[in-house]
Amino acid sequence: ALTGFTTYSQQLPMLTFGFENPQFYNPATSAFRSTLNATLQYRQQWTGIPGAPETFVFSIDGKPADNMGLGLIAYNDRTDLLGQLGVSGNYAYKLKLFNNHTLSLGISAMILRNQVFYDRIKASQPDEETLLNYSERGTKFNAGAGFRYMFKDFLFVDFSALNLLRNKITYEEQSVFGSEERRVGKQCRSRWS
Repeated sequence: ALTGFTTYSQQLPMLTFGFENPQFYNPATSAFRSTLNATLQYRQQWTGIPGAPETFVFSIDGKPADNMGLGLIAYNDRTDLLGQLGVSGNYAYKLKLFNNHTLSLGISAMILRNQVFYDRIKASQPDEETLLNYSERGTKFNAGAGFRYMFKDFLFVDFSALNLLRNKITYEEQSVFGSEERRVGKQCRSRWS
């Protein structure tokens, strides 16, 4: 029998390369450099432990005009039974306030695919394995916004809010993924905020 429990955590992957790839967390930072940038990143936490968090990220951003930035991010994040695949398109508009002061405003549109990998559960009874031999997945659309104030090239103040829409995905087994609540299985629960 399954039992219920509640946990809390972030919904987007927690990454340590925010300085190398700031557009992952703030769309206003798309193309803040003057060159075309492409980044491929990989992170594995707790090496050697089965089901440890693992994240792949590809991003590209550039300036089609002096005051405009465009960016694209694709990532795959897995932690044990849970996974998320995301694609985000970013747009940033830069305003010169006055000498050496810049304000950048950004928006993003995201498509997120959440997955539960039941086939990774180790069954204690042989007849339970047939119940766990599948995965559930669902897709949702979301949006984000942010700004960046920059003085010269050394002082940055960023603010962003991602996953602005409070949407949910319902699966065949009535499991729910959402910005507020995520239920896994029929009775087993976890919460992502």
